[in-house]
Amino acid sequence: MYYTLSAHYAYKGRYIADFTIRADGTTKFGPSNRWGYFPSASLKWIVSDEPWMEKLKPTLSMFAIRPSWGRVGNQPNKDYLYTSKYGSTIKYLDMSAMAPQNIRLTNLKWQINTSYNIGIDLGFFDDRLNLIIEAYQSTLTDMLMESYRIPSNSGFATVPYRNSGKMRNTGWEFHINTN
Repeated sequence: MYYTLSAHYAYKGRYIADFTIRADGTTKFGPSNRWGYFPSASLKWIVSDEPWMEKLKPTLSMFAIRPSWGRVGNQPNKDYLYTSKYGSTIKYLDMSAMAPQNIRLTNLKWQINTSYNIGIDLGFFDDRLNLIIEAYQSTLTDMLMESYRIPSNSGFATVPYRNSGKMRNTGWEFHINTN
């Protein structure tokens, strides 16, 4: 289940803002971590539409700056990891026996990806030549590690998932398009 709230605002067609918040709920986590809240915001300033840029229009037809920030969440592929599961096992003294089938993961939580981005759009000669330059940084926290190894004296060799680790990805992109 999820809920999304979005807002878009544009002023004079050259100052643009978008805001979103998403609330995701899932049974894959225990009651204390069931809901994840993921906001985002982006802005755009079309500098080439400013009156003081009018002299450059024949050559520079588009110049825009676009910063943005946002968060998204990831969840495991299995349901009800926070509950205990029992199943039958080999007989003991000619009687059926029950044994735990898993370890309860009551503290498992959302994997969060937080991203920052800044982009510049350039158009030349009535948009016959377009350039897009973007720089970004993305950070994963509480990474969901699958089949995480644990000490075997627990009776299990692995747990299905564990939040462990952090990873950062930084880069840039450059696009050229001609008409």
